[in-house]
Amino acid sequence: MESSLKIIMSERGKELAVVPSHEYRFIRKRKDELLKWICYNKSCYASILTDVKKTLVFHRTFDAHFYNSHPPIYFVLEALKEMQAETNIKISTIRLYKRIYPKLFHLKIYKKLTML
Repeated sequence: MESSLKIIMSERGKELAVVPSHEYRFIRKRKDELLKWICYNKSCYASILTDVKKTLVFHRTFDAHFYNSHPPIYFVLEALKEMQAETNIKISTIRLYKRIYPKLFHLKIYKKLTML
């Protein structure tokens, strides 16, 4: 796991974390002393965390970027909590719309709202 992460310099002199076939740019140092990196592709929000020694700790997003099959359980639980919070926000928004616009939910628009 640690050997698969390389730090390189970009053309502008910024650090890039490179893991197999993906590049991440440095964002910030968190309060828990971990370094947060997000995908170099600005339309992608995949992120990784490294420790101060710049060894890979965890991938935030469970997608194609997630290549480590055994991350620490604490970080997996954090990612699952964040995904659950995002889902709860979407569900409460649908319930709010249903309460405010009850006639709307008899139309086809209801199906579009549930696909959020």
